[in-house]
Amino acid sequence: MIAEVDLSNLISAIIALIGVIIAILKNREKNMVTAAFTSGTIESGTPSVIATLPVRSWQMSESTLRWLTFDATPENKEMIIEQVKDAEMNHETHYQIHFKGGYYIIDYGLLMGGAGNPSGK
Repeated sequence: MIAEVDLSNLISAIIALIGVIIAILKNREKNMVTAAFTSGTIESGTPSVIATLPVRSWQMSESTLRWLTFDATPENKEMIIEQVKDAEMNHETHYQIHFKGGYYIIDYGLLMGGAGNPSGK
């Protein structure tokens, strides 16, 4: 009878330990994701975390890229697309795109601001 009680306690302790380990890992993951979203760029030491996030949470959507390049001169369109691809390849989350006549400020794939007109008008 004593052995059954000890075995039951041991199993309960193992299950509790597994629960604690899972909670610690989830908290660590949450902290890493929070750091990724509060840091400015890949240089802040979080590229591995940013790379594990869903792409839609930090890369520019095709519709935003189309909007940025709408009515742009061919030269400016090429410059914009190249800079976006370079930034995303390096897992940057905050960057500027420069083109002849202006610039855009990008944060997590979203247009946050800018000046000028890529159409050259």
